Amino acid sequence: MRILKAIIPMLLLALAFASCHCGERQTLRSALQMAYADPDSALAMLHTIDRRSLPPAEKAYYALTYYLAQNKSGLDVANDSLIRVAYNYYAKFPKDSLYARCMYYMGFYYSLNDSLERANYCLKEAQRTAKVQKDTATLCLAMTRYSWVVRKTHPEAGLEYAKRVLGLYEKYSKRNVFNIVYNTLMVCECENFCGNPRRAFSLAQQAEKNALALDDSTVISDVYQDMAYFAVSLGDKRSTHFALLSCRYSDTRFVSKRLMLAKAYEKTGNYHECINLLDTLRLENNGQRYEAFAMRHRAAVKLNDPAALSYADSAYHYIEAMFDDELCDKTIYFENLMQEKTERLQAEAWTVLYKVFCLGILIFIFIGLLLIAFVYKAKKKKMMAKVAYEKERLLQVNLLNERDRRVAELLHEQELKDKDNQIKLLHQYFVEKMKIKLKYDEQEQRHLTLTDADWEEIELFLERVDDKFVSKLRSRFPQLTINDIRLLFLLRLRLSTKTIAEIFKISEKSIKQKLYLYKKKLGVEGESLSLRKFIENF
Repeated sequence: MRILKAIIPMLLLALAFASCHCGERQTLRSALQMAYADPDSALAMLHTIDRRSLPPAEKAYYALTYYLAQNKSGLDVANDSLIRVAYNYYAKFPKDSLYARCMYYMGFYYSLNDSLERANYCLKEAQRTAKVQKDTATLCLAMTRYSWVVRKTHPEAGLEYAKRVLGLYEKYSKRNVFNIVYNTLMVCECENFCGNPRRAFSLAQQAEKNALALDDSTVISDVYQDMAYFAVSLGDKRSTHFALLSCRYSDTRFVSKRLMLAKAYEKTGNYHECINLLDTLRLENNGQRYEAFAMRHRAAVKLNDPAALSYADSAYHYIEAMFDDELCDKTIYFENLMQEKTERLQAEAWTVLYKVFCLGILIFIFIGLLLIAFVYKAKKKKMMAKVAYEKERLLQVNLLNERDRRVAELLHEQELKDKDNQIKLLHQYFVEKMKIKLKYDEQEQRHLTLTDADWEEIELFLERVDDKFVSKLRSRFPQLTINDIRLLFLLRLRLSTKTIAEIFKISEKSIKQKLYLYKKKLGVEGESLSLRKFIENF
């Protein structure tokens, strides 16, 4: 019972701890499912969880889900090294269901930071695992990103992968038109990289049909933007038309659409329109500013505008600023990386200390339970030994009592036998004595008489030999006279009525009458019980 009282609180604490982690685990599972359809809500859900308190497996799950949701939301994930937490964990478990997705997003992260060799490894590993797990969605994502990485150095290989992705996705049971359009545009971009802008433009026209059927303004705008880009490469004047359509279907916040229109104006000789459009744009970064001032410079040169030189200086300034920004971003990236590693090492150190602390507590509890069990077992053993000793003692006492009882019974039986023998001997003695005395008195022609000495001898004998018969008789019947007692002495000695009559010198009939009267005097009731029997058994 004491052991149970010690264990129950620990079990309750363990259940409470497990229930807390079960709740967080369920939230993480829900966030991962939500990240694909509603990434913003998934991020809000993840912000309610303190990832520092999570165990390693759940912390990796959290990191992967958070990175995925950020990517789906369109947030910048180039400098978010949280994915490394997931990578460091899942790299040890290649058979895990999330291994392929983790490798894909790690490759995606490396591709944004120009770590192309590492990106290639992670994306290939994601493809291999996705094939084994028959995860077509992840396989398509990994192949798409791999095509994007490879085409920078091997355009033909990038084109081949893009075509394979499009063919694979078109056979996918859960395909949708949205992704088919963007996979087609990826093939178009690869064709343009390979120097085939006409083929790229032709494929983009197929994507245009699917986008119009989908009736999604964002998708339609992106398709027309790419068509404008390919038309510019072909020197096709329709590039302005496609760029205008792209701007019409897009939100005014998307500066890239307006820059594409400005570029189309420049390539088609509409230099004034190009400069006027650029003057209305609110550029978001130094890359866009460089591109805008470069187009202003080229347009000003064509217009013989004196401002061309200042535009060139501004373009040069912003390209330097762009490189400075990239350098700062890299610096921040590596600082964050080092900080992340430092935090990870500190977290691992705290985790080790926590594990050691928990292990120490468990060992302490285990030793405590062992001591409790040992003490309980020792007490139980001692109690059992005491019970066994008591049983043995009681058994011995019972045996001794039984032996004493049997000895007492034997002694009692022997005493009774001795008593009977003594009475028989006394009876025989007095009978023989009476016979001798009677014979002598007959010869002398005298009556049988007992002297006071004879009576004293009989009384002394009965008192000593017959268990204090005389004392008991006088104590119980104090009203008896000496003659009454002497008559009872003779009955005790089992003398015949005739002999008693001769001793008292009266007839047998008188003796019988006396016996009848003594019976009433002694209070002996019942016709079946005679006075002789009563005295003999007294």
